[in-house]
Amino acid sequence: MCGGRALPAEQLSDLGAVPPAEPGIAGAAPPIDTRRVLRPTRGLGIATIVLLLCFAVFQALYFLVQLRLFVVYSEAMEQSRSYWNMEFLPMEGLELVVGVLSALVLLPAMVLFLVWLFRVRGNAEVLDPGIHRRRKPWLILGWIVPVVNFWFPKQILTDIWRASRPGHERGGMESSVDYKGGLLWAWWLFYLAMFCTDRHARVITYAHTGSSGNPLDLTGREALAFYQDLALAGFLVAPLQVSAAILAVLVVRRITNWQHELREGRRGLSDSAGALAPR
Repeated sequence: MCGGRALPAEQLSDLGAVPPAEPGIAGAAPPIDTRRVLRPTRGLGIATIVLLLCFAVFQALYFLVQLRLFVVYSEAMEQSRSYWNMEFLPMEGLELVVGVLSALVLLPAMVLFLVWLFRVRGNAEVLDPGIHRRRKPWLILGWIVPVVNFWFPKQILTDIWRASRPGHERGGMESSVDYKGGLLWAWWLFYLAMFCTDRHARVITYAHTGSSGNPLDLTGREALAFYQDLALAGFLVAPLQVSAAILAVLVVRRITNWQHELREGRRGLSDSAGALAPR
C-alpha cells in the first residue's frame, strides 16, 4: 500500500515484492527439475527384470521336466509297475535341481521387485500425489493380507502406471480409454491364476495320502499314481508361472522407461496450471 492505494502487480514485480508470473500462463508455478526430484529407476528395473527372466527360464525348464516325467509315469502305469521298484530317474534329479534354482532366484526377485515398487511409487507421488488410493504400507501388506491381496496390488500398480504414463495430466481423471492398462490386467490375471494354483502339491498330496500326508505310506501303484498327478499338475501350472513372470518383466520395463525418460528430460509433464514442465 502506498498512500492508501494498492500498487499494480507489474510495479510490485519490478520492485521485487512478488515473483513474475510465467509469460502466457496466469498464476503458473515454476517448472520442477525432474532430474533432481525423481529418483533413478533404471538400475533397479534392470536387476528386477534379469531375476524375473531367470525365474521364467527355470520354470520353462521345469515344464519340460514335468512333461517328461508325466510320460514316464504314464507308461509305467500302463505296465502296472510299482514306483518303489523303479530305478531313480535322471529327470527326477533334474526336477530337484531346477526346483531349488527356481526358489533361489524367486526370493531375491521378490525382494528386488518390492524395492523397485517403492522407488517408482515415490516417483509417482511426485508426478501426481493425488492419484494414489493406497498408502505406502500397503505396498507390502497388500500382497499378504487375505482377501484384499486379490485387488490392492493391482490398484497400487495402476495408480503408478497412470501417474507415469506419457500424456497423463497431473490431477486429471482419465477415462478407461485413456488408461490403456491392458498389459497390467494381463499380468494381474496370470498372477492370480498362478497364486490360486500354487498350492496344487498340497491338494494332490492330501487327496492321495489323506491326513497322514506321507507318500511313503502308499503302495507302489498308489505312489506311481501320486507322482503322475504331481507331474501333470506341474506342467499345467508352469506355463502360468512363466507367463506371469514375462508379463511382470514387461510391466517393470514399461514403468521404468517412462520414469527414466521423465527424469532425463526427454519428455515433459503437464497440468492445467502449468506447474510441471520439461527441464
